Amino acid sequence: MISHLAAAAAAIALGAPAATPGVTPTQITLGATIPITGPAAAYGSVGRGADAYFKYVNSKGGVFGRKIDYKYLDDEFDVAKTISLTRQLVEQDQVFAIFNSVGTEHALAIRSYLNDSKVPQLFIGSGVSKLATEHARYPWSMGYLPSFAGEGASTAATSIRSSPWRVMRPSRRSSPPRAWRGWSTRSRSRVAAAR
Repeated sequence: MISHLAAAAAAIALGAPAATPGVTPTQITLGATIPITGPAAAYGSVGRGADAYFKYVNSKGGVFGRKIDYKYLDDEFDVAKTISLTRQLVEQDQVFAIFNSVGTEHALAIRSYLNDSKVPQLFIGSGVSKLATEHARYPWSMGYLPSFAGEGASTAATSIRSSPWRVMRPSRRSSPPRAWRGWSTRSRSRVAAAR
């Protein structure tokens, strides 16, 4: 997936005017805010993993001869820091795109700014449905995780299909399904037998 991003960035950069921020004849600069420290420090591996991959791509000649410079900053999983560090990446570091940032609130907090600035917000680390449903309003933002609602529905469907006590379609009667009644009776007798 990251290789598709690199190819897309290069394709955009090849057709972009010379004044495109973060793009030179030899380099494409991407930025991100990642929680390297703080309560979500485990997600710091997202930044380190992407950085390692871009170093690998660069060791093979880059993307169409351009090296990827990936700058990721520690936002400590603090939305206020995400906002200020994103502004720094865009306004001072002149990144071409914000890539692979982590956190729903964080992504939503910088989405308007990035879209108003026409800076791509690529592979957002969030499954919030707003990223997909509001794509027309925020065309410069693109998530990559499945939606949380879709994951929940899929998990529920799998659980129901694989459960030995499948819940059947609800009926109009008020009593619980027979499988539930039987389960609780068996459970009570198993508990009594175990004593």
